[in-house]
Amino acid sequence: MDDATRHYGNFNGIDQDWRMFTPPLSRSAVFLAARVEFTDGSDDVVLSEGEPDPHGFFRFGGWRQRKLEYELAYKDPADLASDEDLPLCQASARRFLRRWRDGHPDDQRTPARVVLLRRSIDLPKPGADPGAFPPADVSVIGTFLPDGSLAP
Repeated sequence: MDDATRHYGNFNGIDQDWRMFTPPLSRSAVFLAARVEFTDGSDDVVLSEGEPDPHGFFRFGGWRQRKLEYELAYKDPADLASDEDLPLCQASARRFLRRWRDGHPDDQRTPARVVLLRRSIDLPKPGADPGAFPPADVSVIGTFLPDGSLAP
């Protein structure tokens, strides 16, 4: 019976197996972040609200924001000016700057640019120390002015 149903499913393009319910585990995680650069030459990094502390984490909610940030994290910097998601990247840059300002209300520095970043974090291999995370690999997605416009 198994053989017959497998052939029937394969022939009709409706074959399934248990992989549908147990996808392979990720070996890395990607998060959107921003580096706020100031007119005095200093900078500050603002992490995504969805980026966890790798040593202990429980997340409830925020799935849509996480999915949006994941998509934006893979934008090609060379094509960003003509990308259909440029307005979303601009809004993200403004949102990261707003979050920085909310977190530092007494900071008198003037933001000059907001650089969207992709932070890729490799997860420990099975059997390795679960707390041994290497530093994140950081790539630039795009550079924006404080108003959200793409920097020249």
